[in-house]
Amino acid sequence: MDDTATLPPLECLFTIDEETGMTGAIDFDASMITGDTLINLDTEEFGSVYVGCAGGGDSKLYFGGLTREPVAPGLVPKTLKVPKLALLLAEDAESGGRVSPTSSQISGLVGGHSGVNIHEGRGNAIMMACSCLKQIVSAVPEVRLAELNAGDKHNAICREAIGTICVPEGKVDAVLAALEHAQAAAQAEYGLLETKMKFELLDADSATDNFEVLTALSAAKLYHAVLALPHGVIKMSAAMKDLVETSNNVAVIRLPKSGDTASLLTSTRSNVPQALEAARDRLEAVTRLAGGRIEREDAYPGWNPNMASPVLGVAKRAFNQLLQKDPEVIAIHAGLECGLLGDKKPGLDMVSLGPTITGAHSPDEQLLVSTVPPFYDAVALMLKELAHRPQ
Repeated sequence: MDDTATLPPLECLFTIDEETGMTGAIDFDASMITGDTLINLDTEEFGSVYVGCAGGGDSKLYFGGLTREPVAPGLVPKTLKVPKLALLLAEDAESGGRVSPTSSQISGLVGGHSGVNIHEGRGNAIMMACSCLKQIVSAVPEVRLAELNAGDKHNAICREAIGTICVPEGKVDAVLAALEHAQAAAQAEYGLLETKMKFELLDADSATDNFEVLTALSAAKLYHAVLALPHGVIKMSAAMKDLVETSNNVAVIRLPKSGDTASLLTSTRSNVPQALEAARDRLEAVTRLAGGRIEREDAYPGWNPNMASPVLGVAKRAFNQLLQKDPEVIAIHAGLECGLLGDKKPGLDMVSLGPTITGAHSPDEQLLVSTVPPFYDAVALMLKELAHRPQ
């Protein structure tokens, strides 16, 4: 801002790690600030003013006691190259079949933010991969699962999965048929949203020796447990129209090629603390029924809307002056640092606004540059009015 701008006394707070854990806000000492009004510059839709957000908490699920067995002599596992779901085909020692080094991929999923986009019903590669595996094993019981890895962020809807299974070479056609059936089912469910989704069977490179797979029973226990987990919207808000109240995102799965434990990371959100913990109770119930254990990380607080907020009135007047219309006043089903800061400093009067961003927390994240100047102007108008506010 130039030297002639009319400004109130300002305290500028910059936090770290907002996208991956909000540890900056979690560890912030609120005694460092004296102001009673917060303009949070962290939303993704210019023309909207946010007045509330969801709280949330991650849970780590562990499924131990999985039994592995060596690949039978004569089976030659192949490594995968494509960072999607891959099916590893190997020679069947009993049938004397030859090696067919191929892989399969599920690709083209949209992904997205697990708060902002969760209500859209986008495909989750973890759930889709487990469903696909279930259908393949039902068609070809000799199939064995070796590894499955997908997802890397708690706040992103998983869009890619990398897995390895061993299939008798003589049953490739049956696996292909099951794969086609799984794709048809996914297209029927997600086709209008996931327009670039496709399942393919491709070549795979050779893998290392000493390769082991899960027993059929252990693999079934794992993918059935995953499919039983809640994913997506659990409940819509009764207090604000079209607002998701409670949801869960099955975000990450790790089943390495060795060891007896698979782990998952889930992210649960709600603006009602009791509903948040009730949803995590469901995760714990499924995990314990499958013989696993769960670690529930401390939840961060949400931000309840205050429609009588003085700074909300300031924001409305600024947008009205700038755009000749009122902003859209909404709450978001995602975590904003306002929830943590408001919890640390009770009575803090808050709004959140920002320029337009699309594809947040994904490789497709973009800023709409044309919304930056009017966003700047809106903040300047708000600060000008706050400068004349009686202290």
